[in-house]
Amino acid sequence: MNQGLSGAASPMPPVSQPPGQLTAQTRPRILAPDMARGLTLLGIAGANFTMAWSGVENPESASTLGGVVDGELWDKIAVVFGAMFFHVRGLPMFSTLLGFGVGLISLSLYRRGFPLAKAKRVIVRRYGFLALFGVIHCIFLFWGDIMLAYGLMGMLLSTLIAVKDKTLLIIAGVLAGLNCLYYLALTALVVVLGNLFPMDQFVASGANTGGTGLLGGSSYLSQLGSGTLAAVLTPLMLAALIPMLGPLMLVGFVAARRGWLTDVQQHRGLLVKAAAVAVAIMVIVGLPLGLAGIGVLPTSWEIPLSIVNNAFGPFTGPGIVAMIALASAPLQRALNDGKKLPEPLLAIKALGQRSMSGYVMQSILGLILVVPYTLGISQGQGAAQATAIGALIWLITVVLAYVLEKLGVPGPFEWLHRRLSYGAKGLPAQYSADQIDALSYPKQLPQQPPTH
Repeated sequence: MNQGLSGAASPMPPVSQPPGQLTAQTRPRILAPDMARGLTLLGIAGANFTMAWSGVENPESASTLGGVVDGELWDKIAVVFGAMFFHVRGLPMFSTLLGFGVGLISLSLYRRGFPLAKAKRVIVRRYGFLALFGVIHCIFLFWGDIMLAYGLMGMLLSTLIAVKDKTLLIIAGVLAGLNCLYYLALTALVVVLGNLFPMDQFVASGANTGGTGLLGGSSYLSQLGSGTLAAVLTPLMLAALIPMLGPLMLVGFVAARRGWLTDVQQHRGLLVKAAAVAVAIMVIVGLPLGLAGIGVLPTSWEIPLSIVNNAFGPFTGPGIVAMIALASAPLQRALNDGKKLPEPLLAIKALGQRSMSGYVMQSILGLILVVPYTLGISQGQGAAQATAIGALIWLITVVLAYVLEKLGVPGPFEWLHRRLSYGAKGLPAQYSADQIDALSYPKQLPQQPPTH
C-alpha cells in the first residue's frame, strides 16, 4: 500500500479476529482519508505560498494574509477566501489525519500480535524517520517544514497507544483549552496595546513575513541558514505546538480506533456536528479576519483576529475531514460495489496516498518557480498571484500523483519512508503468538476496521 504523510500500515483484519490472526481483506481502501490528504495539500499550498514563499515588501493591507497591492480586487478576494479556507485550516487537517494514521498503525500491530512495547518501538521508528525527513526538508528546501514537528509528536503519541479513548479525549480537551486561553489572552494584550499605540498604520505598512520577510532570503545560502535555524528551534517550539496540534492528533487517533471515518452512516451525527463547528469558525472568525484584511472592517482588527484564528482555527481540522468523509460516503459505497472513481477524483486520491511526496514536491517547485533567486514568480505581487501559483503547484502534484497511480508506482518518499521504517521485507504478517500482550491494549476497537 502507498503511504502518505500520515498514512497507515497494510490492511488490518476484522476486529472479530484475536490478536495475531489475520485474514485476507477484499474491501477497497478507505477513500475519505486519501481525499482529505489530497485536498489538505491544496490548503497548505494556499497558506504557504501567500505567507512563506511569496513576499510583498509594503502591502496596502492584509499583511498577515498575503497582501493587497494597488487596490487589486482579485487580491482582496484571495485574502478573504484564504482567511476562511486556508490559514490555520490545512495543518489542523493534517494533524487530525496524522493521528488517524497512528491509530490505524497501532490497530494493525495489535491484530498482527505485536507486544505493546514492540508496537511502540515500531511507531517510534516510523515517526523518527519522518522527523529525519523533516530536518532534511527544512534545511535544504523549506524553512517552514512541518514534518519534523509531526515526527516528534508522532513519537510522543506512541506512548499513549494503550490509553483509553475517554482519557485521550480528556487530554485533548485540556490541551485545546490551554491553547485557546493562551491565544485569547494574547489577543487581549494586543487589543490593549493597540489602544495605547494605534495599529492601523503598522498593519497597513507591515511587510509580509514571507519569502522576502522574516525568515526568507535572496539566496539559497539564506535558505540553508534559515532552514538550519528553524530545524534547531522546532523541538523547542513543541511546548506551543502540542497544545495547538496535539488535541487534533488525539482526536484523529480515537477516530481510527472507533471507526468514525469507516462507518459514516453509523457516525453521521457526530460528523455533521464536527462539520458544523468548522463552518461556524470559518464564518465567525475567518470571514471577519479577511474583511479586516481588506479594510471592510477596521484594519486594526486584522492582527487580533489573526490571533483568535490561532485559538479556534485548529477546530476546523476534524470538521473539514468530517465534511470530506460525508461527501465521500456515496463514492465509497460505489467503490465497495466494484465501481470506479471519476478520473479527477482518482487523481486527488492518488495524491492523498502520496501526500509526503506531494508536500516535498511543493517545496521543490517553489524553489524553482517562486523564490527571488530563481524565477521569482509572484514575488512583490499580492495574495491573488501567490494563491494562483500555490494552486498551480498543487495541480502539478495532482497530475504527477495520477501518473504514478496509473503506473502502479508508490510515491518515492513514501517508498523510502516505508523501507527505512519497516525494512526490506516489511513487517511480519503475524508476531510470535507466545509474545502477545493483548491485555495491555485498550478494548475499544472499531466495529468495522478500515482497509488502509
